[in-house]
Amino acid sequence: MISDHNDADFEEKVKRLMDIMGKNKNECVIALHDCNGDVNRAINVLLEGNPDTNSWEMVRKKKGVSGQKDSGQMEYNKEGKEN
Repeated sequence: MISDHNDADFEEKVKRLMDIMGKNKNECVIALHDCNGDVNRAINVLLEGNPDTNSWEMVRKKKGVSGQKDSGQMEYNKEGKEN
């Protein structure tokens, strides 16, 4: 389950949203999560048929390039060779 919400409170909101909208649990959980637990906003999202309520999306941080600084500058040692 989603760890940034109080589990009991969030589960109650999911049940309430399922009862109101007649949607399955997965759709309601995603809509509530996307709306930061706001049931009214989640109802609007589900009514509008937002396609993002059908699946989770994995988000990852971009990895830096090895051997380069974030500024894009290269470092050189005393002999003038690239590190």
